[in-house]
Amino acid sequence: MLAEERRMAIFKYIKAKNSAKTEELIRTFDVSGSTIRRDLETLAMKKLIIRTHKGAVLNSTNVETEFLMNYNQHREEKGEIAKKGLALINEGDFIGLSGGTTAYILANEIIKSPLHSLSILTNSINTASLFLESDKNFVLVLAGGTPIRGTYECIGDFTIKMINTYNLDKYFFGVNGLTLQDGISFNNIAEAEVSRAFIQRSSETYVIADHSKFNVRKPGRVCSLKKITGIITGNHLSDDTREMYAKSEIKII
Repeated sequence: MLAEERRMAIFKYIKAKNSAKTEELIRTFDVSGSTIRRDLETLAMKKLIIRTHKGAVLNSTNVETEFLMNYNQHREEKGEIAKKGLALINEGDFIGLSGGTTAYILANEIIKSPLHSLSILTNSINTASLFLESDKNFVLVLAGGTPIRGTYECIGDFTIKMINTYNLDKYFFGVNGLTLQDGISFNNIAEAEVSRAFIQRSSETYVIADHSKFNVRKPGRVCSLKKITGIITGNHLSDDTREMYAKSEIKII
């Protein structure tokens, strides 16, 4: 189990019980005391728990962050999408990764894969941390800027300026909505601007979206579906939706 996966499991365990002792967590997760203490410190830094003398209690005011709520929604389908995305990445590629839980799960698949010589540009603090804590020695660039609470994604002029200094082979990005008429969209207009910059700097661009994002329209428009290489999704998309997108010559992977 990767460090971030274990921490997510520890958080869910504490959330279910409202509190847990350090010794209890050591037995449950079969890791050392020092490992558990580091995991608890990380969760406390994210304001998900509050450390106590003997363990931790749930931080009830901050448990429902957007990232954690979304992580387990359509989890199996997001795993399918991540594996399909991984198959498109070649040794030596310079890839871009967005924030969001589907991109985070793709990052996990990349770490577990035999790939070893990638360069990665992301505006996601969560995704960057995942790579930094892995045993892979990828070239990692964090397009920093102003982070968004809950999603841990950087936005703003500085983020876009950093993105514009690179030429990417492929960009994989999650979305909040996509329709044939209005294209790709986000809840946050600033996130849409960052995504647009990534698309402009990438030779190939792939939306990674579970079935719930199809035929959904959000305020922050990115671009039309004709501007991207393809949409990677799971096996939950209806036949009618697949046919509709195929007729419009939108590539569904």
